[in-house]
Amino acid sequence: GGGGSVSPPPPESMTAIDSGYAVFSNHRVIFVGSKHSREWDFSKMVGATPYQSTGVLMAVSNRQKMSGIVPTHPSGISPWVAFQLAQEVANHGIDYASTQITQAAADARAQVEFLEKNFFASRRDVEAFQRDRQRQNSRTAPQELPGTNSSPAAAPTSSDTTIDVVGESFHPESMKALRKYFRSPGNTEHIVEAELQRDPDNPHSQSGKAVKVLIREMPFGHIPEAIAPTVFDQIDPKEPFLLGSRLFLDKASSTPNKSSVTLYVDSRLTI
Repeated sequence: GGGGSVSPPPPESMTAIDSGYAVFSNHRVIFVGSKHSREWDFSKMVGATPYQSTGVLMAVSNRQKMSGIVPTHPSGISPWVAFQLAQEVANHGIDYASTQITQAAADARAQVEFLEKNFFASRRDVEAFQRDRQRQNSRTAPQELPGTNSSPAAAPTSSDTTIDVVGESFHPESMKALRKYFRSPGNTEHIVEAELQRDPDNPHSQSGKAVKVLIREMPFGHIPEAIAPTVFDQIDPKEPFLLGSRLFLDKASSTPNKSSVTLYVDSRLTI
């Protein structure tokens, strides 16, 4: 499909760097433009997120910054939908993905019919209708059997090993700044790069090998003490150590505040 390649940061000032075509397969996404080409390999994928509803931003372990594809034409399948379809085929096979697509199309038609018949339906009414559809689908959903995949399996969109950062509640100023940066009212998730830094002078570390986690150069917490020494020894203090992560920003008014960061561990780090 037609598309354009984009490269952050920051999200509010995304820059289009080329235009061309994108190919979504069960192993990778490839962009071929007039100036350059770019590949996002599923085996290196640490996360993906929609951009402006229709575009897709992807984070891979072999590239420091997130980048992605946005549509240049209003018609046709969107890059975000194409990415999700590619992941379904990669993880479950073409037959299973085809069944899911057919079901999604049926659900969309059913929702349109519901709204045409219930023009003044409230949001609660629509959500209740959607829950009923989900219950019906769960009763009739086909079971995936071992060995039925018709395509080679690709790596999932996140690493099998994750680390939950601790101590986020001690950094309310960072949460406030990140809400402003992402223009988030709260209760939102973001795929971001997190930097790990040695913190040997941390007075709360029993081992003396604390590792702090920064997002956009702002402190957001620490690696749990139980594994901090192992991570500490693998970090080069002279080189930035970046990992993909999922950031959840809770609302500022929430008490307790549940803002959190989950790190996706790749092959550079042994836990």
